[in-house]
Amino acid sequence: MKKVIKNFAVDIGLLICLLYLEILFQIHIFHELSFDLIYPFLFGCSWILFLLLIIHLLGGKCGKILSAFFLLLMILIFLIQMIYYDKFKVFTSIFSVFHGTGQVLGFGSEITDSILKNLSLIVLCLLPLFVYSIVLVKCELKRIHFKEGCIRALSALGFYLAGFLCLLIPHAGMETTLDIYLDNRPSVMVMKRFGVMTSFRLQIRDMIIRFDGGIDKKTVKAYNSHTYDEDELNQMAIDFSSLIANEADPAIKDMHQYFANQPATEKNEYTGMFKDYNLIMITAEAFSDYAIDEKLTPTLYKMKTEGFDFKNFYNPLFEVSTSDGEYVNVMGLYPKPGVWSFSRSYGHELPFVLARQYQKMGIETFAYHNHYYDYYDRDQTHTYIWKNYKGLGNGLDVKDTWPESDLEMIQKTSDEYMQLDRFHTYFMSVSGHMNYTWIGNTMSSKNYDAVADLNMSELSKGYLAAQIELDKAMEQLLKDLERYDHLDDTLIVIAADHYPYGLEKENIEELSGRKIEDDFDLYKSALIIYAPSMEKTIGVDTICSSVDILPTVSNLLGLEYDSRLLMGTDVFSNQMPLVVLADGSFMNGEVKYDAQKGSAVFLDKRISEARLKSLYEKAAKKLEMSALILDKDYYRSLHLK
Repeated sequence: MKKVIKNFAVDIGLLICLLYLEILFQIHIFHELSFDLIYPFLFGCSWILFLLLIIHLLGGKCGKILSAFFLLLMILIFLIQMIYYDKFKVFTSIFSVFHGTGQVLGFGSEITDSILKNLSLIVLCLLPLFVYSIVLVKCELKRIHFKEGCIRALSALGFYLAGFLCLLIPHAGMETTLDIYLDNRPSVMVMKRFGVMTSFRLQIRDMIIRFDGGIDKKTVKAYNSHTYDEDELNQMAIDFSSLIANEADPAIKDMHQYFANQPATEKNEYTGMFKDYNLIMITAEAFSDYAIDEKLTPTLYKMKTEGFDFKNFYNPLFEVSTSDGEYVNVMGLYPKPGVWSFSRSYGHELPFVLARQYQKMGIETFAYHNHYYDYYDRDQTHTYIWKNYKGLGNGLDVKDTWPESDLEMIQKTSDEYMQLDRFHTYFMSVSGHMNYTWIGNTMSSKNYDAVADLNMSELSKGYLAAQIELDKAMEQLLKDLERYDHLDDTLIVIAADHYPYGLEKENIEELSGRKIEDDFDLYKSALIIYAPSMEKTIGVDTICSSVDILPTVSNLLGLEYDSRLLMGTDVFSNQMPLVVLADGSFMNGEVKYDAQKGSAVFLDKRISEARLKSLYEKAAKKLEMSALILDKDYYRSLHLK
């Protein structure tokens, strides 16, 4: 009897370790435990029992070593996710861990800082390994026979089936637990509902096979052949009926039907307001509305208050933070979870990005980034889109500090493109990058004197000091435009890649001067669309987000594009933009819907359940179609000229 107990102690110990880690994860990240813990327990037990089957087939020392290795691997997976979330406020994917390991090592000081801040968490995670090692030393691990192996396999299957049946239990919200499990949902939803190890398994599933589960596919309607006057709409002459009839791929055929039935936005009083203007677009690292101050950042203040003043602009955070933020700003699409969407877009047909629009007119396009030129595969993507691309290491001669200077980037590049009559230039800045300490951030320490006397915390002052470098860069940019006589024919667009997650919530509240809620409020940001030639400020109250930048700017420039084929909306059009977060939460002028809580807050008057459901389906469809556009290189199938 003792031998049997000793043999099963290895099994029970590993199962307890998994449950301990999942509970620790839920408490540390979500600060709560709920009934949903049943899912990581049942699916986790299934997964562990399958591993134990392999361990017991080996038996002896080999089995013990393998079981210790599995536990160590589990602990590392949990630690990576928890520390990464603490740092970046999103979870990472298997793809990012393996694809970006070498690049992440470039942030050595930040990694060290994260480890030091999470020493107690690391100890708590390693505790099961210490206890389990004692169990392994004292216990036997005999090889099992065929009959016992079959019993163990059936046990693993039983736990899995029990977990799958539990997916049918009703849950608050518009989407069922089964939807989240079957679909390629954002990782935050899977992590909260199913825990770390099941999320890890589902990522492996989606890497091996393309899983097209979910009820949303049923919302695709048959093609409606109704035609519109193209002079009144931002719509191109696309023969969807022929495309549908001749398409062999059922997924692309569904996409044709979906986009054919989307309403195009009407042209409006702002259409072509900046026709034939040059364009400078900047994705500004961790920029936000509370980085704009009349005294500290006077140029940014001038550009916001003398241009289009967006009062309800949101900047959602996605899985691959900066790169995904760039992707949304540039593409007008949502990124796909689990991959580097911008990197994957390399070689795709991208007819609506602004660089392609300018190139179609025979105008030179340029892109610059003042950190390492190949970070996030920008050496491929940015050269592919803008043709003329320079970063630190391939022609942009800025001083290699951490972070590098936005001002220096502007100073070193203006002469290259401003000498032309027409141009489109894109910048990915880095001066505003965390950490916002006087030792760890060169830009913060450089601009220390400007914030030294402010009555606020050191971290908040460090953030403002880093953003002052962006303000200096914009001051230089306007001077250079004046020097080259381009002030009256250039439009400038500035938006962040993500909110400043390097700050604690109390710092964000300190900087903003108000209470910040843990929902959309956290992502409220600033969008600057400014032309020095503008005669008056134009206030914009419409609720909108970064995905709306491309269609809005395209309309302002009077460019030809098809509004049905982008996930964003021209802010000045007859349609109401829909702000969609990575977890499927959404907001417009009518309602805020929290996908994690399954609750809605009505902003004006209560809307019907049917209207709420239609908005939920619209938001889910936007995320789904964005992923399919990337997966299928969809725009290529349209054969646009």
